[in-house]
Amino acid sequence: MLHRAGISFHFEPIIILLTVIHYHYAGFVLPLVAGMAGRVVVDDHGRFGDTLSNRMFAMATLVIVVNLALIAAGITFSPIVELIAVAFFTVAVAVFALMMLVRIVPRLDRLRGVLLVIAAVAIVWTMALALGYGYFVYPSTPELVTLSEMVIGHGTVNAFGFALLALLAWRLATPESVAAPPMPPVSQLAARGRVGLEYFDRNDLRVGEATGMVADFDVFERPTFDSEAIHSDVRHSI
Repeated sequence: MLHRAGISFHFEPIIILLTVIHYHYAGFVLPLVAGMAGRVVVDDHGRFGDTLSNRMFAMATLVIVVNLALIAAGITFSPIVELIAVAFFTVAVAVFALMMLVRIVPRLDRLRGVLLVIAAVAIVWTMALALGYGYFVYPSTPELVTLSEMVIGHGTVNAFGFALLALLAWRLATPESVAAPPMPPVSQLAARGRVGLEYFDRNDLRVGEATGMVADFDVFERPTFDSEAIHSDVRHSI
């Protein structure tokens, strides 16, 4: 919207446009891919474990999630902050890519493994370019990577070499999350404008005598909910 409105603050207009596109990938796709990878290696309690590789995996994931705000602050206010933040981010992404190759790929089928290998190699390359470009923004430093080279070598490769292939790999088979217990069953019935006394007959849904909205409270049983504690009057009125 800022780019369309011609609002660029103290940046060049192209920087506003490219930054918005960049954060769709760095701020959304990369954390999503890291989260899917984390599901593969965490234990039943959602913890990475105490081994060195697991700690590296956890730290890299943390930096990927939180460091983007620091990069944004550096882009806006301080070249030195931007350079330091980009350096940390580059190292974290490189560690994450290495962990994908070592810890994730061997646990997957061949197709998903190949997709993630290509994605891991691609993102290491693009982050090396990002570090070179971030070095240039610091005053009195030579230009190592031009903006045009960043658009092609960083942006395009990230979009098609990393994001597309990594998301496709996890779309083929999404790892299950252990972060939360399964939700209680929720009815998929919809009123579609009118309910009425004949709702079940009108929609051919009657399979027996209706006794209430909830036929059996036991389906909601879980560590945080004791179905036996529900008063009998409540059981027969709902």
